[in-house]
This record gives sequence, C-alpha cells and structure tokens, in this order.
Amino acid sequence: MEFRGYLDHIRADGDRIAALAPRGLDLLVPTCPPWDVRRVVGHLAAVYDHKVMAMRLGRKPSQGEWMTDEPYGKDTVEWFEDEHAKLLAELAAHSPQEQAWSWWEADQTVGFWYRRMALETVVHRVDVETQFGAASAIDAAFAVDGIDEVLTMMLAGDEEAVATVPGTGTVEVLADDAAWSVVLEDTRTLVTPGRRTSPHATLSGDPADLFLYLWGRVPVDGLTRRGDETRIALLRSRLAAATQ
Repeated sequence: MEFRGYLDHIRADGDRIAALAPRGLDLLVPTCPPWDVRRVVGHLAAVYDHKVMAMRLGRKPSQGEWMTDEPYGKDTVEWFEDEHAKLLAELAAHSPQEQAWSWWEADQTVGFWYRRMALETVVHRVDVETQFGAASAIDAAFAVDGIDEVLTMMLAGDEEAVATVPGTGTVEVLADDAAWSVVLEDTRTLVTPGRRTSPHATLSGDPADLFLYLWGRVPVDGLTRRGDETRIALLRSRLAAATQ
C-alpha cells in the first residue's frame, strides 16, 4: 500500500473506535480475553504514545518515557483521541524513509510505523465494533498486506513461539492472487511468498476473513481448508503464541 493510505486507515478506524467505545466501555471483548472495551482503547492509546516517542527519540523508548495510563482529568476515550491525533500528526510530519527505531531490525524507518499502526488499529477496531454489531468491511488490498505482515514478521520473526508450540508441517495460505508458503519446523518457522508443491494443507478465502482468522478474531469455518487440518491448527496455535 502507499503510505498515505495507511494514514487514511489509521484516521478512519481510530475515529470509529472513538465513536463506538463510549457506548460500552465495560463490555468484555471475547477475542482479547480478559480485556473489556476500555482496556482495548487504553491499550491503543499507550501503543500510540510509545510509537510517537520512538519517532521523536530515534531509539527504543525507556520505561517512563511514554504514557501508560490516562492523564489526570481525562477519561479513557479522551486519552485515546488525544493520542490518536498525536500519532497521525507525528507520522504526517515525517517522510516514511526517515530513520526511526522499531523492533523489526530489517526496517528502522518511520514507514514501518505507518504500516504497523494501521494494522494494529484495524484489528482493534474490529474488536470494538463486534461488541455493538457486525464489523465493517476491511479493504481487500489492506487485508492482504496484513496477512503478509502477520505471517512474515509476527510468525516467522518469533522464535519463542516455535518453542511454545512445537510441531512440523507445511501450509499454503492463499488470498486473491497472493500466496505464502509456511514451513513449520521444530526449531523455526519459514515463510516465503508464492505457492508450494504438495503442502500438507491449504488455507484460503476472502482476504479480510483470512486476515482476521490469522489474528484470532474469527473462526476458521468461513475459510476453505484442504489437506491435513491439524497443520492448519498448528499454524494458528503458533500464531496465537506469537501475537499474544
């Protein structure tokens, strides 16, 4: 996606969260146990401030250098709205190519946070929306981008998740014209773009549904599965360990 598109998604999805959350801050969010709506909104506010400080400092923020609770005189939604506006302004003030610390060693740019914050926001927008009705649509191209991120960075980049959920197998993930080959080994997870010859299992479907399934937000029932479904379950379990 173009970086301007990420800003548009952050703005629209954040505005949606701010509009809905006051209707039920104490409602439990089953996809983020044991969180309620208030905790989801507060989590996002703290995440936004952490990323703003990462860009301003040019390094990993130290504990105490970003806000983790509502400031005096603000409720959770007001705090979220302040941090949402601050994040948008900070991103817009920098070229995506400018240097900024990130936890992904291969990409130490502001552009990393454009993408990461857009995808963080849309997942939690769905968390909040589903407490008040059906979630609104996710653009297919944006969902494909999110599938790529969660597989290549969250899953393949987390060695601890492998130790937590051992097992082996190959799963091919298909969304529109995009494909990823996921090789689950006992010591690592390998993800490469493109199709694989004779995988143990294939998982495919609407990009938005597939994206939300990989993030644990919807059941697998709405997707097409072929082959050994225990390998698909292994993939999801390892993703759950990598994204908790």
